[in-house]
Amino acid sequence: MHFNVQSEVSRNPPQSTVRVTVTARSGINQKPFSNLQAFLPLGFAPLGIEASNSTRMIIGLDMEEGVGGLSADEAGMSFRFRVTTPPETNVDRRWIVVAKDRSIDPDTGLEKEVYTGWGVATGFGVAPAPVKLNFASIPEFQGWMAISFYIPTIAGGRYALITAPLDFGVKCPENYARSALICETFFADSTMPSYLTSLKRTVNVTLVGGAAEGDNTLFALMLGVVTPGAGVIPGRLSWQVRVLDSVFVVVDSALGVAPPKFELHVDASNPTLAWGTPPQRGEVSVATVEVNFKRRVKDMAAVLISLPEKYRHDIQHKSWA
Repeated sequence: MHFNVQSEVSRNPPQSTVRVTVTARSGINQKPFSNLQAFLPLGFAPLGIEASNSTRMIIGLDMEEGVGGLSADEAGMSFRFRVTTPPETNVDRRWIVVAKDRSIDPDTGLEKEVYTGWGVATGFGVAPAPVKLNFASIPEFQGWMAISFYIPTIAGGRYALITAPLDFGVKCPENYARSALICETFFADSTMPSYLTSLKRTVNVTLVGGAAEGDNTLFALMLGVVTPGAGVIPGRLSWQVRVLDSVFVVVDSALGVAPPKFELHVDASNPTLAWGTPPQRGEVSVATVEVNFKRRVKDMAAVLISLPEKYRHDIQHKSWA
């Protein structure tokens, strides 16, 4: 049999739901069949079913709902459905389709299934959403964290779950009157998949607006962050971002977002920002950033100031000796 699988997005995120189209076509001189089944790669699962790491999940393809023809001289019959991807790319990406028919055993008179053909298609790997994460990665810091990410507009992202690593904390902004951010601490529902019910240190942000860039939408958020004390050596410093649609299905994600390097010997206050004149869209304004270092920092050569998405500065040369 001829078999092909195609995802509707160019980048398939880990542990997320994507829509795929599989197309099957009979081989030359292949015997008739009445049943088609697709075997998914390890870690993949139909939407709403927990994936298995040891057994391939099977999806029955209803030939009455397929689009197109199955005969060898036609383009093939297509089936469209949603699957959940694994947390990382599999070594074996193959999708397998098998065709079966029912016949009567001449010896026993019982009905049995016989295989009349099979096909293999090379599947796809997974890649995380592009995420930028910036905050003062120093001991006992409580302040702002800037996070931005792109997601395919077609995915229909409505919510973002931001998960902090062990010993860190992430918080919704407090008393930030000028922010339109809708944010709350995330509490999982028992009906959710296990990779959501096990989340801790997580906030849920409603995605509103965003900036369209081609087929993607850019979101930029400001959240609160709490870092561990100097006596704690952080372990795995991976943050996680999951984007969910309106019915709380994960449609994009980045499960290993690396934060700035943790600096144990820096003690500083939360920076402040002041504008020389109120900033106007598309115009130039002078910004003053102030940060107080509470003790001497050895071998510090410069302070890096990261601008928000879509902002740019006019410094064209090195600003220190």
